[in-house]
Amino acid sequence: MPAPRGGPAARICVAAGRSVIGGLPAPGAEPRRAARVWSGMMSAASTAPVASTSVLPGSRFVPIERFGAVMGLATLAHAWLLAHARYHAPWLIGALLAALALLLFVVLGLRTLWQWWRMPLRVRAEWAHPQSKPLVGTLWISLLLLPLLLAPANMLAARVLWGIGALGALAWAWHTLGSWLRGRHRLAHINAAWLIPVVGVLDIPLALPALRWLPALTPLAAFALLFGALFTPLVSALIFARMALGRALQPAQLAALLILAAPAAVASSVLRLVFPAWPMLALGVLLLAVFLLVLLLPQFARDSRAHDFEAAWWTLSFPLAATTVAAQLNTPWGGSAGLCLALLLLALTSAVVAALLLGSLRLYWRGSRAR
Repeated sequence: MPAPRGGPAARICVAAGRSVIGGLPAPGAEPRRAARVWSGMMSAASTAPVASTSVLPGSRFVPIERFGAVMGLATLAHAWLLAHARYHAPWLIGALLAALALLLFVVLGLRTLWQWWRMPLRVRAEWAHPQSKPLVGTLWISLLLLPLLLAPANMLAARVLWGIGALGALAWAWHTLGSWLRGRHRLAHINAAWLIPVVGVLDIPLALPALRWLPALTPLAAFALLFGALFTPLVSALIFARMALGRALQPAQLAALLILAAPAAVASSVLRLVFPAWPMLALGVLLLAVFLLVLLLPQFARDSRAHDFEAAWWTLSFPLAATTVAAQLNTPWGGSAGLCLALLLLALTSAVVAALLLGSLRLYWRGSRAR
């Protein structure tokens, strides 16, 4: 049989065919042997890696995790617009970041639809793999964050996007958590991206004040907070166990560690926006997010020195930007120290996003020259 062509799904199908042809017992053979063969086939399918940039005939596959760049840009744009309203920071920076986030979302959205049409097996393999399945949540989170930027200009469009994002985040969290409960996962499958479905549900209430849906949807915000309070410690414990007991992370996974700070940052913003009667709790949760950033950023800086730039490193932009927004919202309760923290985080996140943009342009330029 010739070597298989196509994506991982095609290779899995061919491998399964070889197993069926050469490995299945004849009718009436021992049932245990048949069970072992089928178990091996299922294990191979569940552990087959999903490469992030495999080249198919005439096209380049764009993984779903690229929506992480939209998350970071949209949240940083929101942070700059908040800074403009509170400290008279330049409005143009926030407006340009918002336009870039919207443009990138449209481009990635069209590309995702095209890939579903032209390479459905490859997309299904990505959406089903234990390591990349949680990253589908970046699409729904992007839909939940963009209404923060759209609401002042077009309330109807913002509400439609938010509705799609909220339903998608809830459905994908239900689907992903259910797949974990069914088992058949390995320690190597666990990575910090497993927190993304939890963060997606936590992001649901962020735009409610801008969409003028409070207090009608306050119970939904309470549900999101309780959901995050339940599942964040559980998933974080798995991630820390993976870090302590498993092999070193791949270069593309290094930045995802900062997602550990995202639930606390988002929860602090939700508490401040939807439940303003608990300012000290919101401030304490913000400090937890800052602590996690201080813990994880030096580790990323140390581990990433030995590797070339990865487009997947855009994942670190959202936790930084979300903590920046939370710091902006908690400034009235943090005093001068809170103001200094908010401005420091705004400068740091802006510098990191600028570095990510520069690295992405260099990566694109090298790829264009190689082709």
